Amino acid sequence: MSFSLTSIDSSMCMRMDARQEAIQAILQVEQTFR
Repeated sequence: MSFSLTSIDSSMCMRMDARQEAIQAILQVEQTFR
């Protein structure tokens, strides 16, 4: 499972809250599979 951080950053550059939520979700997934 690989994430394209550049695409996420460019598509949500004007929505910091959405980017924060995406980062939170990724962190939760990483903790789940840790």
